[in-house]
Amino acid sequence: GTQLMRSSGVFGPSSMSAETGDDTGLEDAYATGGLRTIAGDGTAISHSDVAFGDSGNKLYVSGSSGSGTYVTEYTLSAPYTVDSNASYVGETQIKSSAAEAYLAWKPDGTRLFFTWINQIYQVPLSTAWSLSSAGTITSAATPNNLSPVGIAFKPDGTVAFLLDRSNKRISTLALSTPWDLSTLGSSFSSHKSLSGQHGSSTEARGLAVNADGTKFYYRDPYPAGNVVVRAVSCSTPYDIANATDEAATLDLSSYGNSGTSLGGLDVNEAAAALATVFHNPTSGSNNVRQFALVPTNKP
Repeated sequence: GTQLMRSSGVFGPSSMSAETGDDTGLEDAYATGGLRTIAGDGTAISHSDVAFGDSGNKLYVSGSSGSGTYVTEYTLSAPYTVDSNASYVGETQIKSSAAEAYLAWKPDGTRLFFTWINQIYQVPLSTAWSLSSAGTITSAATPNNLSPVGIAFKPDGTVAFLLDRSNKRISTLALSTPWDLSTLGSSFSSHKSLSGQHGSSTEARGLAVNADGTKFYYRDPYPAGNVVVRAVSCSTPYDIANATDEAATLDLSSYGNSGTSLGGLDVNEAAAALATVFHNPTSGSNNVRQFALVPTNKP
């Protein structure tokens, strides 16, 4: 998902490396206890991404089953607060066959974007943030048949950022008309290599960017058997080609899906929160958890 945020109140295991001096919030991030079990809500049984919307009052979770790919909508009891009080609104089918889908919103809530295999799709909404008002879905192919597993946008809609697991990098595509996929560029304009972070792994998932374009976050199942959140830092906002890797990571391997990389994330630094979806293929357990990013929020 593109946005960023989270909060609540119980410690959970977190494992961070030494601070870098440029605080991403990952250094001292901790599990808040915020948890919403999503198994059984709608048709989807394998969930892949999460995104906030409507100033944090909405939560959207993508997932799939044998009958297709879906996005599930929830209303949160408080902005950017994921807990058992999150209210299930409904489910919208976005594809008739199953695959991972990664989400990003236009800031005004009138358009949802998602990646699905080697395409980027846009869903127009006649009522902002309401999936029940979805119109005709259109798509654009990615250059070189790239299969992205994360998407984010520059706030003005002129640049899309894609997490390219095959080439282990974040890549950018220009849109000559903001938010219009029919004007998507035919070649990538810049890249940020992630190979130094997750070695030979091609299983990184999910992409989120903060409000000023200085941090990008993604999930990475490396070292083997672990799942962590990593960040890259841009000295010039949205200049991903010159981004640097942050040393700090948030260890997610203790939260129910060790050994599987599936699961995207969303962040809201202003609210000092991070949300991520977990899918355990063995137990069938699916949930969204919340983590706090700022150490002063620690109980």
